[in-house]
Amino acid sequence: MIGTDLVRAAAGSLVDGQKSLAAEMKRLVAASGHPVAATLDYAVDATFLEPSLFAYFMDRPDGVELDEALAGRSPCFPSDVNVGAVGPRVVSTSTVDTAFQVLARVTPLLHECLTAVIRRVIVFASEEGDSFASPSAHGAVFLRPPPDADEVFFIEDLAHQGGHVMLTAITVDRDAYFAMDSERSLADLAGEPDDGRTVYVAFHGLFTESLICIALHACLEAGAFGGRQRHEAIGRLSFAMRRMQLDLPALQQDGVMTARGAAMVRSMGDVFDAIFARVGRQITACDLSNQPYTFSYERFVEQNAVVPAIVRG
Repeated sequence: MIGTDLVRAAAGSLVDGQKSLAAEMKRLVAASGHPVAATLDYAVDATFLEPSLFAYFMDRPDGVELDEALAGRSPCFPSDVNVGAVGPRVVSTSTVDTAFQVLARVTPLLHECLTAVIRRVIVFASEEGDSFASPSAHGAVFLRPPPDADEVFFIEDLAHQGGHVMLTAITVDRDAYFAMDSERSLADLAGEPDDGRTVYVAFHGLFTESLICIALHACLEAGAFGGRQRHEAIGRLSFAMRRMQLDLPALQQDGVMTARGAAMVRSMGDVFDAIFARVGRQITACDLSNQPYTFSYERFVEQNAVVPAIVRG
């Protein structure tokens, strides 16, 4: 399956990264002086990977006690949004459930990685802004779907935002991946004055784009979608592939990544090459000239009435 090498390598590093993050939360909890600290089982990492605990120590929300953060209560997760979860404590929406089920069927290793790090799925409505994930709520993904979103959107966005959570854990030790300052401006490195990202942010972008492409291509090749959903999925795949094409060259330069980081970038390039070899004609047939920063299916339909079929195999 396309992307197996990348996802397998990520999975191995993910375990160590999560252990490191849990260890830091244990240290902070133990040093807090709060009575609840003495009641916890420090052998259970999962207790210390609660997103609201990260928010408690990184953002210091007003009116929240440590015991409440450990129980999952935080202003980061207000009660007036649709909250889902992989675990049993909170009931997730049926559409998010369906997206996870499709991922489990078509790309089980990626599904395993995502469910290993995603502790909360928060679906929110807003006039502005995009979906996001933040280290200050590590383990949570905040998804802002368009009004007509179904599992196609959520499959892409779970891979996208869940990918950010994965890479935050993987790159706990940034020096293992970057041969230069990871906060160096990409504008200086790539000669793109309008690109305000850092090298680290670009690496996040390339990694999440790779996971999006793996997920969407696996869905299409497995015949998971038909009709309008297939049309949207190929549009979203084409959009992510174009982003990968733009992001790869800067990170492929000598001296940017360590041997370990460069191996990951090569694996991402392999994902791009393998998918393009399979469905390059369909991808290049898509007209993305009217797309905003975040993919819009409504705009895609304006320019793309018909997309050639994905051929399985």
